[in-house]
Amino acid sequence: MATAKAVPTTAAYPNGRDNTQRQAIHYGTIAVDASPATYSAGGLAINWAMADNRFSQLNPYFVEFQSRTGSGFFYTYNYTTNKMLIRTGAAAQTALTELTDGGAIPAGVSGDTIGYRAEWQRF
Repeated sequence: MATAKAVPTTAAYPNGRDNTQRQAIHYGTIAVDASPATYSAGGLAINWAMADNRFSQLNPYFVEFQSRTGSGFFYTYNYTTNKMLIRTGAAAQTALTELTDGGAIPAGVSGDTIGYRAEWQRF
């Protein structure tokens, strides 16, 4: 089985981009492959291919994710590895638990509409 991918899509004009003097902000959604694709410990790699040479780095310096369907899954970004981690509920007063390494992608994740906001510094 292949490891799932997380694929970003920038929203269409006029909602998808905002350019200030010092940064470019993109808004869009992330699609995650369905089972039989599997989750890999440490998260799913994101290819920010939409970033072009106007930015000072390929990967954004700020990212946030949000489930738009209320799936109950929580998505975070690891800046060091450029991966989206998928977390699920845990006992009270403990950190959220990452999905199981090698486990099938849950239908609640692959069927979720995951919104994102990503910011890049401009030259």
